[in-house]
Amino acid sequence: DVSATGGTAGKLLFKSPDGKWSMGLKGRIQARVISQKDDAPNIDSNTDLDTESGVNFSTPRVRLGFEGQAGAENVKYKLEWDMSTTGTLNATAATTGAPAFNLRHAFVDWGFENGMSLRFGQSKFPFGRDETISSGNIALMDRSLASNRFAPAYEPMAMFSGTGTSGEYEYPAAVSNGARHSRRTDQPSRRWTAARRRRPSVPRG
Repeated sequence: DVSATGGTAGKLLFKSPDGKWSMGLKGRIQARVISQKDDAPNIDSNTDLDTESGVNFSTPRVRLGFEGQAGAENVKYKLEWDMSTTGTLNATAATTGAPAFNLRHAFVDWGFENGMSLRFGQSKFPFGRDETISSGNIALMDRSLASNRFAPAYEPMAMFSGTGTSGEYEYPAAVSNGARHSRRTDQPSRRWTAARRRRPSVPRG
């Protein structure tokens, strides 16, 4: 038997009667319209040289996923896909761009009583504060240029993390395959990190 509750804003939650299994469905869309006008005069009135002018519509983020508990309160899972217009339909393992339809999160997380947790699967690599906050909670529409250029983003990995006794700091340590966005690579390069950082005032992604 499965019961359905309202969950939270933007998420429908299904639960088993004993509360040990749950699945919350959620999604979000970020749309963008850019109107651009080139003020440079045309050399030939019969030729339209205003190639930069016009209106562009895009969806930088289209996310659909579900998450919940898997048999116990301390065992959680998450699956999330991205279907934004920033990807390319013909992206392959050899290309640098992410495919138009790609898997972002796919992990299982075991929590322990001391506040530590162990995560296996694909998730966001813990690289920099700007990258670890969910795009649904960041203050601006986009992350910084440095984060977009250097952050590994989503990778298959194993991560051990937790917080201190006061909860003010977090301590992530992770190792990944270095492939980015669920792509396989013929030249594997392991990526390692360990950090101590102060927790932000918004939820992590």
